[in-house]
Amino acid sequence: MKKLHVDRFLPFLFFLFVCLLTTVLYATIPLDVSWILLLELYGCLLLVFLMLFVPIPKIFSWYVVIHFGMALCLGTIFNFYNRIFFWDLLLHAYFGWMISHFFYWLCRGKISGFFLLAVVLFLISLGGAALWECMEYGMDTLFSMDTQKIAESIANGKSPVADTMEDILITMVGSLSFLGYLFIKERRIALKK
Repeated sequence: MKKLHVDRFLPFLFFLFVCLLTTVLYATIPLDVSWILLLELYGCLLLVFLMLFVPIPKIFSWYVVIHFGMALCLGTIFNFYNRIFFWDLLLHAYFGWMISHFFYWLCRGKISGFFLLAVVLFLISLGGAALWECMEYGMDTLFSMDTQKIAESIANGKSPVADTMEDILITMVGSLSFLGYLFIKERRIALKK
């Protein structure tokens, strides 16, 4: 029988701490947060599933924990989305890096040639960005939220589509930055041989 190591659960324990902190802070701040607590629960269950049943490197669990912490705790509780003008863009760039890294790990050894691998990872990150924007649209439609900043865009005289396109473009930048990192890493390995 395979032994489970405690350090494998560190991302989960940290995520539980973040969820607890978020819940306590939400209890003290008058906001309608039932949807956020539900998201945290789903994220927690997803993390447990990934750690127990899918043999993935721990870095990806940390990616998820950091993304939830940045989006829910800092972005929503501490209002970083409104306080720091580039917060949403930073999260989308991070998402582009994260999804490219994850699919690089999944595709390693299965796609030969750096150019083809880069194209596949880039297109997957674009698909992930599009799905993310569909999720934001769904949250806006189903829960009367404004994750796509429609009201803010109209107030600033911009098209509401601008936020969606900006988010997708920034996700592309995150993906391209991972591909740049990967290219440099692969070149160093090739030069050492």
